[in-house]
Amino acid sequence: MSASVQQLAAAVSQALQRGDRDTFVRSVKSLLAARAPLTSGWKSLSQPLLHFGEFELARSAIDLFAAAQPGNATAAYDRALVYAQTGKPREALAVLDRTPSVGTHPAATAYLRGTIALNLGDASAARAALIDAHRLQPGSGQILQTISMLGSLDDDEPLATLILDAEVSMRSANAEDRAAYLYALGKLWDDRGNTARAYASIAAGAALVASVRRYDVEGDRQHAKAAVSEWTGDRIDAIAGRVRMPTDRAIIVTGLPRSGSTLVEQILVSHSAVVDGDEVARFGVVVDAIGGTSYRHMADWTLRHNPTDASRTYLHLLAQRFGRMGRVVDKTLDASRYLGLLASIAPQAPLLWMRRDPLDVAWSCFSTWFLTGLPWSWSQQALAEHIRLEEELLERWQDILGDRLMVVDYEALVADKHARIPPLLAHVGLDVEPDVFSPERTERLVTTASLTQVRAPINNRAIGRGRRYADHLRPFVDSYRVLGGSIDE
Repeated sequence: MSASVQQLAAAVSQALQRGDRDTFVRSVKSLLAARAPLTSGWKSLSQPLLHFGEFELARSAIDLFAAAQPGNATAAYDRALVYAQTGKPREALAVLDRTPSVGTHPAATAYLRGTIALNLGDASAARAALIDAHRLQPGSGQILQTISMLGSLDDDEPLATLILDAEVSMRSANAEDRAAYLYALGKLWDDRGNTARAYASIAAGAALVASVRRYDVEGDRQHAKAAVSEWTGDRIDAIAGRVRMPTDRAIIVTGLPRSGSTLVEQILVSHSAVVDGDEVARFGVVVDAIGGTSYRHMADWTLRHNPTDASRTYLHLLAQRFGRMGRVVDKTLDASRYLGLLASIAPQAPLLWMRRDPLDVAWSCFSTWFLTGLPWSWSQQALAEHIRLEEELLERWQDILGDRLMVVDYEALVADKHARIPPLLAHVGLDVEPDVFSPERTERLVTTASLTQVRAPINNRAIGRGRRYADHLRPFVDSYRVLGGSIDE
């Protein structure tokens, strides 16, 4: 390794330790240009590149890692995984197709194939790959939980039997795998209408996870408080007035998980002017650069920087995920915590906030195995705390942002799509097109827990699901009311 490459490698390491994203990215680009012989180091660099939203560089890094080990199944798997994580599922499958069938991670490879196929809507391929993954690694609760998402288990006896047969063996699994399995078992009983057994399984799984990943209620409250601290409409307008580039590419969709945001994303992506949408989840890069989410953080930062710098970073992050052409949907479910920043640096981006019946949201969140882990979803009291915080934030942001923030009621949307979709399109600057009324026909990658629902025609089957569990959700209802919420049972 030459002295210049060694210096660049040292600069990369030091920048990463300091959290200096700009220097880190600049130094990695130089290493890539030099095709530095880092071997396994390229794999290590791909991970912080993913964190920083530098998807193109992450793929380049993992390409060099795999190229240095031709025929190595593990390296090929690592490469496919990075491609899948950066919105390139078909390219990831192509990598796996060229990989030797015998490798050190056969179960992981089968699982990756299955999840990609599931996210792409290929149910047959997903089923075959996931069943194969379970055969190779029968003790994985995560695999069984993903299998449960293939569709309704009410009349799918082979899959139901596979899940039920694992019950005894999963009792000795580690807490994480057992919890994931219990969510799968809960879904099976829910699909079959057995609410008592469904709730018992899911509650047991939630309790297992809550015991090792605790919800910090005070931290959540402080985070919410900081999000709106000192923001006003005039202050957002003043910062936005200094932005010197178009920012109308992004359509922001936010709200609580399981509130209908994936449906609205699917509706918008069905429009010819919108190329794609996803939970980008990289705005934290902008927040880190500014130093926080409050107006004071932004005001201090703009003493040394032009707001356009933050706008450019945000649009760059979108381009890393979606490419550089067309409008895109940035579905970011924690945007309530930095909406002041986002509204000020992307002043032309329309804002949509999904709202759904709180009991339905509570049950849907409680019964969903979130891959990223949402600690507030594992207990009914925590659910009440977090949902009330989000409702209070919505009220505050409505006061601050006015008509720029459109609230979309899920129940009204699915009850009358022909009446509700046109105003939604008008708010984001799109004309009405026929395809938006049949979004289930749009073929694309969907990576959220709602991936099976959005591939069905718009319907009202999810309305009132929480009321089937009203007796079991009494702790949520009582806590929600104590916190000032109003709920009909």
